[in-house]
Amino acid sequence: MYMEYKNIVGLIGPEVLADLENGKQEIVDAVAACDILEIRYDWFTDKASWPMIPERIHKVTDKILLGTIRLVEDGGKYSNAEAASRLDDWKAILSANDIPNILDIEYNHIDQYMPLYALTKGKNIDLIISTHDFQSIPDDEDMDSLVRIAEYMHASGVKIAAMSIEPGDTKPLYQFTKKNSKKFKYVAAFAMGETGQASRIITLQKGGNLTYGSFGKTTVPGQIPVTQMREILKKIPSNASETLIFDLLGKDFGL
Repeated sequence: MYMEYKNIVGLIGPEVLADLENGKQEIVDAVAACDILEIRYDWFTDKASWPMIPERIHKVTDKILLGTIRLVEDGGKYSNAEAASRLDDWKAILSANDIPNILDIEYNHIDQYMPLYALTKGKNIDLIISTHDFQSIPDDEDMDSLVRIAEYMHASGVKIAAMSIEPGDTKPLYQFTKKNSKKFKYVAAFAMGETGQASRIITLQKGGNLTYGSFGKTTVPGQIPVTQMREILKKIPSNASETLIFDLLGKDFGL
């Protein structure tokens, strides 16, 4: 059985890292509200600096680090045409003394999983397989396929980020987390978009143990600041409804 602790993940880019290093109180407080920090390497334009980023962060905080090199097709900034080059980038990152604890690889590039796994051998690194749908909520068959592949690959976790189109369409994500929460060390399934905001909180009560927030400026629709997420989690009962979460967020979708 895997841990039931609920992890808030905050995304680290160049501006946030600079503010953290400079002791900007707003960012220091936001980092304190996180359990895991995701290094979005694709947001840092100087590849030569990538291997040093974990060390820079750990000079300020001892948070668990999740490393991601996100392609444009999945909402990142790394060129789709150079997807195969990421293995060289990971090799450089993992050759440093201080390295991420978790790595994220997309389901639609599962062919890179085993080469990446080989690079992590002996380094005590967890691998998460993620999928991103910017049009709608995936159907059960697609989500079950992700699980089957992740189990076959012995991945440590799965992540689904999908677009909510209308209030109440996030229920399949909750069913997914409830069904698969004990199969992996990390499970994340939540919706993007304004009508998906509540799912970033509710998913943690439905079996998920990984959710993602922002440091002020949002990078995708529906993100919630990590400090606000932490405060909401402190306030709500274990069976909170989407209506309650939306009330706390100041939204009314008539649920």
